[in-house]
Amino acid sequence: GNYESKNIKEAILYLKKAYDLGIAYNNFDVQANSLGNLSNIMNDLMKYDEALNYAQQALKIYKETGDAYQESISLIDIGSIYLAQKKFKEAIPYFEKSLKFGIENEDREIQHYCYANLVSCYEKTGDFTKAFKYQKEMISVKDSLFNSENSKQINDMQVKYDSEKKESENK
Repeated sequence: GNYESKNIKEAILYLKKAYDLGIAYNNFDVQANSLGNLSNIMNDLMKYDEALNYAQQALKIYKETGDAYQESISLIDIGSIYLAQKKFKEAIPYFEKSLKFGIENEDREIQHYCYANLVSCYEKTGDFTKAFKYQKEMISVKDSLFNSENSKQINDMQVKYDSEKKESENK
């Protein structure tokens, strides 16, 4: 246990140093990334107020710099912090907002993550109609994620096969 907590303390220390360097060099990416990682650690440690504070600071930076992808990740982070505290009604708007980004940008991983968390939130709040609706969406997205991953693997194998075939023909 001690080894782990020592590593976590070191990670927090280095993330805070990275954040300070981000400020010193006016690097918003480093600042926001450090804050996001600090938020995730605090959430894992059940220090929810600190986690929320870091995540909201990261979200603010991503909004100001126009990084819509990272903004949607920060929204998921905030939703997850509320979810960890069983504050389902507070979590929902963050997952909904991130889902909107996922749909607009055809990011199936973000969609899948948001749908899964929304299913949880709506089940826990007793809104089974919405939970079921999102469950169906989640399955559909999961299937297309699975299919596109399979297509990529098949394509990679085909490319490898073709290049090996060409090599053996050239010998």
